[in-house]
Amino acid sequence: MPVWTLHHTEPYPQRPYIFFAAFCEQETVNELDEEIPFPVGAEIATMQATHFRSGSSWEKLREERPELAKAVEERNLAVALHGTIAAHDSLDYLKQAVDIMAALVELGAVAVYDAITEGWYDSESWLAMVEQGAIFNPFDHVIMERLPQPDGRFWMRTRGLRKFARPDLSVRDVAAEEAEHVSKMLDRFVNHLALGGLPEPGREVRMEGWDTVYRSGEVQGGPEDPAFHNTYIEFQRLSAMGVQKE
Repeated sequence: MPVWTLHHTEPYPQRPYIFFAAFCEQETVNELDEEIPFPVGAEIATMQATHFRSGSSWEKLREERPELAKAVEERNLAVALHGTIAAHDSLDYLKQAVDIMAALVELGAVAVYDAITEGWYDSESWLAMVEQGAIFNPFDHVIMERLPQPDGRFWMRTRGLRKFARPDLSVRDVAAEEAEHVSKMLDRFVNHLALGGLPEPGREVRMEGWDTVYRSGEVQGGPEDPAFHNTYIEFQRLSAMGVQKE
């Protein structure tokens, strides 16, 4: 198994938290290899699949991918792998979790749900991610949401950095013409944090080719925060966006 290496290992008070679920029947559970590597601190539990068939993410799945939703509805059980990970010096705990879900898919599970990002995966897309897993890609595990606001602007935020024991990121009141610029800024921070970098409250950020300056705020929130289910950092715009330079 390839090692998913952290580029930085500075201590931070958060610990990684994961929650994946695969949808299957009892026969699949019975065939899972008990010797498969297991993330230290996580636990595996079998529960009724109906537990996951409610809420906004489920309704979105039913609307956008009705065939996958139907397959999930036809399965009685969900095998959930979840928990707070013990001290770690690599991302192997996440690789182990991904591989356990892949093993369940290969044995017959029809879908995987990532409760941290509220993302649904069919069996083919999950196995495709595993096959490409020799090189770690943080954007397989972190999503960026672009939420429209009543005034035509966007709230842009990440979901998923809790799996890396890092705060998620938020930028509010983003104009449409700024969205790609802000997306690139957040991509850069996601990559840094997922590989072990630390958040830097008060850091000023200027992206090449643009005049806008942002400053990162203090870490706030926590697992009970309804928007992130995680701590998060809010970025504030310090100057109006200028004209893109040639």
